Amino acid sequence: MCLVFHSNGHLTIKVLWEQIWLTVRDETLEILECYDLVFRFHGPATSTDRLQILSPHRPQQGEVFALSGGLTSFDWAFTATPLDPGRGRFRIDFAGPPYEAPLEFEVTRLYPRLRQTDWLAGAPPNDTGAALFWGTEMTLAEILFDDGATIGKFDPDRAGETTYWLRLAFAPRVNHLTPQPIEFGPPGKPLFFHVQPCFVLSPNQVLNLLESKLNFLAENVPYFRAGVLRAKTEIFANIFAARSTSTCVEDHRISLLTGSESLILNTSIDGECGFVGVNAVGLTPPIRLTRTWFHGAKYYLYSDPITLVRAVYKYLRNFARTAGDAKSKEAISSALSCGSHENVSHVTDALEKWGFIKCPRDGFYCIVEPPLEDDQLFLKRVEGADELDLKSRGQEFRDDLYGELSVHPAAIPPSRFRPRGFRLFFDLAFCLS
Repeated sequence: MCLVFHSNGHLTIKVLWEQIWLTVRDETLEILECYDLVFRFHGPATSTDRLQILSPHRPQQGEVFALSGGLTSFDWAFTATPLDPGRGRFRIDFAGPPYEAPLEFEVTRLYPRLRQTDWLAGAPPNDTGAALFWGTEMTLAEILFDDGATIGKFDPDRAGETTYWLRLAFAPRVNHLTPQPIEFGPPGKPLFFHVQPCFVLSPNQVLNLLESKLNFLAENVPYFRAGVLRAKTEIFANIFAARSTSTCVEDHRISLLTGSESLILNTSIDGECGFVGVNAVGLTPPIRLTRTWFHGAKYYLYSDPITLVRAVYKYLRNFARTAGDAKSKEAISSALSCGSHENVSHVTDALEKWGFIKCPRDGFYCIVEPPLEDDQLFLKRVEGADELDLKSRGQEFRDDLYGELSVHPAAIPPSRFRPRGFRLFFDLAFCLS
């Protein structure tokens, strides 16, 4: 479970609330996934008419998921107040974390529909890359919008018009791993239940899963190597790792909803994810329980390159003002304790490329005078005092931070920021009559 969202530019997802409703109906386990996201598009184009998604699951039928509409069971997580329904304008208030205020946005709502990507839809029968992708049991699709709606570049002066709210809900195919029920209880009065192992992945882990599946095919079946290269080019080079594109999820919530027929057992977390708590949803039967976790750059500051580059610059500004005080990348990484030296190296190289820091001696870095305060970084040029037009150089910053960056000799491979993300594992125990 979990979707990867991407665009043909830089996307900031302010809130991504992922809800997973686990039910048993007609002797069958059903899973309904619902994604509410509030996002902004930062170019470089002035607008875009689509988003791309990648899911670790397959649809129940067809090539893309059949979207579910008219759902109110997931509305407990927020309040949507109409401002101008005719133009799709709402104010949406998401429940904040414990002891924090709600997250409020004025938004324009978009109504989605899914279709296959052009590559898969137009792939000839002998396209090995497309065939290998289908063999991964994952789904790649495009989101288009009703009435030809487009996503405009974010404008702070028109925040409500250029901040968007989108809901996707669908039922993926469920693969049962326990064909026989487990017997539990005293002799003569057993209770029979099934156990379904489940997982939830952060977006970057979904991409890692796909890459590992393709690498496995290339390493073990030489005939598939050309097809794997073709699939990687179409999926990574042309979409999710394309130059001048990025997706930052600031606040990611994951809620599991269960009723009286099922239980969540044996939860475990690997990576940057925290547990919020358990709540009851609904005042009258059927009452559901929700278990909620949180993730995102807002809570795990070093999981996003923009946050990390600010931290590196602040550290050097405080402790490396002169060439004699210059710090190595290893010293910076040790001081920040961010868990990834490679990411520290990546953003340090970016700061040097932009002219905010310098390397007075091999492998050691210090600030370029005059130093910039926190609210000035990315806002002023080092060589002048005039305000910087973010519409021009802001794209350069994002391109370097989220894309491949090469400031060293060609013999050294270019670097890329790689967030750790998370994997959430749990067992779902449910009874059948």
